[in-house]
Amino acid sequence: MKDLISIRELNEKKDIPLISSWWEHYNGKPLNTLLLPFGKQGLVVSVNEKIIAGVFIFRTNSPIWYCDYLIADPNYKKENRSEIITSLIDKTVESCFDQGAEGVWCTTPYDKVLNKLKELNYIISKEKHNIIYKTK
Repeated sequence: MKDLISIRELNEKKDIPLISSWWEHYNGKPLNTLLLPFGKQGLVVSVNEKIIAGVFIFRTNSPIWYCDYLIADPNYKKENRSEIITSLIDKTVESCFDQGAEGVWCTTPYDKVLNKLKELNYIISKEKHNIIYKTK
């Protein structure tokens, strides 16, 4: 039986606690929801009705938006993991365009995901970048 994969808008009440638990698994502390975009806008992807990844959409005051806090279930290890994450990124970018963005950027360190995005005609920078940030 083939997996049923679906992508939908993130539900703040239902999805944030699960995403926060994944965040805590990877980072040792829960997700700081104060850093999330207003309205907690984003998308999640499910496999057979079980959420396995999510990403947030950050609108800006310019036509360039970004997607961040991409995270996946640490227990989901199926071979289709990178393909599903790629689909989530692509659908999120298209959602941004549908809502008025002219450009969208995001980051990922995963070569499998990067290679799949190249196949979808995404521009992938050749240089490694460091994300520089500071929180209160």
